[in-house]
Amino acid sequence: MNPGSLEQYRSDLSLAYSNAGSFQLPKTPLGAVTAGIREMISSYLTDSEVFYQREDLVNEYAALLYAHGWFDAAIYLGYLTGLTPPIYLPEDKSIPCDQHERLLEKRNRYELMLHDALGSIEIAPPSGSPLYTAAVYIRKKGEDVFLNNPVTGYMQELGLISYGYGWIDAGLRAGLFNIVANPHLFTTETDPDL
Repeated sequence: MNPGSLEQYRSDLSLAYSNAGSFQLPKTPLGAVTAGIREMISSYLTDSEVFYQREDLVNEYAALLYAHGWFDAAIYLGYLTGLTPPIYLPEDKSIPCDQHERLLEKRNRYELMLHDALGSIEIAPPSGSPLYTAAVYIRKKGEDVFLNNPVTGYMQELGLISYGYGWIDAGLRAGLFNIVANPHLFTTETDPDL
């Protein structure tokens, strides 16, 4: 495996996930949240492998960073324990030229989706609650995806958008947000009448 490659990043993230622990009891509400979070991380790691087999680096990368966002949010919230590898931020030149158009389209679409998602949620816990503070922090992770990570191309931007979106969806799954519009933007069960 090439160090510093997307393949190495997938391997490192998958290993970190397989070593992650949890203190939540399975047959409790917090255990159910943990199981849902684990399912999402596992699903997107599996999706990234499928995209890798198809040589679809754009979707492979987006799936990995989305899973990484879920994973880091779960650790922050205390649903999982462990450490994740550093976020992998490849240069645009690392993907074949024939995938650049798809990269730009996906990056632009995901940025719009994240923007719309942030405008479609409100913080659920009451002010003063530790969960309110957590919701504010997680929302900032979605809003500030570019602030702490200087980016040099569309691939890196796509990754950070996907990562921030993972934080938002994990926070929603943990009950930190209410959906007030656009439920189709989120990977959680919602009221169909919304």
